[in-house]
Amino acid sequence: MRTKVLLVSILLGVLFFSCDDNEQTNKKNLKEFYFTGEVGGCSDFMVYQFLSEKKNTITLSIDGKGREELGLNSEYKKFSVPSDNISIVVTEWEKPAHSDFCNDVISDNKKLKSWKGVSGNLKIKISDVEKTKFSTHYKITIIVENVVFKNEEGQEKIISKLIIKDTMVGWLPG
Repeated sequence: MRTKVLLVSILLGVLFFSCDDNEQTNKKNLKEFYFTGEVGGCSDFMVYQFLSEKKNTITLSIDGKGREELGLNSEYKKFSVPSDNISIVVTEWEKPAHSDFCNDVISDNKKLKSWKGVSGNLKIKISDVEKTKFSTHYKITIIVENVVFKNEEGQEKIISKLIIKDTMVGWLPG
């Protein structure tokens, strides 16, 4: 009898006093985006990456207000997602999306699905700033950390860690 009481007490203790860290559990259970494809950039600043060389209909885009407005320099600066100053979105396109970024020609490509960044962090730094009479070019490095994305249906996916290194931005299409 004493053993049963002890066993029931242990079981109840485990049920009522165990750790409940749903955020960690949820992040671990989310499907992961693994971006390995081509990277590009333009403006001040817009960076994009294709999911892979073969899967060029899924893109990650990070669009910021600009290096001066964000106070970017050669040291990493951390930004929380979501942010009023930086958008981070994963988009699935009807066709390969090569002409949908950094181009002054309007594309007829259709967005099939979008996932917007709803939590996580970005770390951003710039280097090799080159000012000309009409524009400023520079390289940007962005570290994406534990960014959770949610689509319109409420489905969530995550990028645990992605480093987009030394992407040339600052130039304007056209």
